[in-house]
Amino acid sequence: MSEEQAPLVPAAERDPKSRPYVPSPGSESTREMREMSRRRREAEEKLQQHLQEADHLHEEHMKAHQREAESAREGEAAPGGDAATDGKAPDEGSAGNRTAE
Repeated sequence: MSEEQAPLVPAAERDPKSRPYVPSPGSESTREMREMSRRRREAEEKLQQHLQEADHLHEEHMKAHQREAESAREGEAAPGGDAATDGKAPDEGSAGNRTAE
């Protein structure tokens, strides 16, 4: 076919780079894979958030436990602490030493 007989084609159709990109929806399996990837990314982000929250709560718990332990040590050193009971539990005492009548 000579150039004289060739049908007139707009320049945009002759040069594929000049055409605007229009994404095609793709096949069903491609859409499913994209959806699965999106869900996986969202789940990973959510997991990272949960792990950060858990780490933060764990740190707070450990700090509170450490403060309790320090205050307990200070309480033992202060007069009137556990030494006031002479090392006996509150339910031990004269009531436990009674003889049956």
